[in-house]
Amino acid sequence: MQTHHHFCSQCGKALSATDAFCPACGAQQALVNQPETPTSARQARQDQPYNESPAPGLGPSTKLYFQDLFHINKRLGRADYWWGTLGIFLLNFPLSVALSFFFNSLSSDYTGQSVIAPMVILLLFVTYYLVMSIAAITAMVRRLHDIGMSGLCWLLYLVPFLGALILFVLACQPSKQRYNRFL
Repeated sequence: MQTHHHFCSQCGKALSATDAFCPACGAQQALVNQPETPTSARQARQDQPYNESPAPGLGPSTKLYFQDLFHINKRLGRADYWWGTLGIFLLNFPLSVALSFFFNSLSSDYTGQSVIAPMVILLLFVTYYLVMSIAAITAMVRRLHDIGMSGLCWLLYLVPFLGALILFVLACQPSKQRYNRFL
């Protein structure tokens, strides 16, 4: 039985401490037992906060949410995740209120008007919320990668009540550089 001491820096495959090259992708690996340079290698393996944007905030982090909409093989730092989540909420809340008022007004004074306009508006809102849902899912997967966990842990959302609470706690965890196969 082989013990795994690190992961491939290119593909994430588990490797033993003596593997100089990844058997899956062929990428050269820095051996764990090699002597380190005093500062650079030691600093690279310390758990430091990771954020893709240089100054996380409401604007840059929300933009990052949409910029990496279909990228799950990346990471998303804690500050970028929470600022982006706030940005998504601030976008969704007024639109949800407007949608509820719009459909409430349609149902109260419907007098046989054309059904095409409300259906087109409904289709636009469904498309918008589908894109927002994809953004939220991929952001959580990237956040899980940042703490060294598999993106499949996102499926915890399917566990009623407890799953969302567990993912909330995981999203609050600091970045993990050491032994993180998703670097």
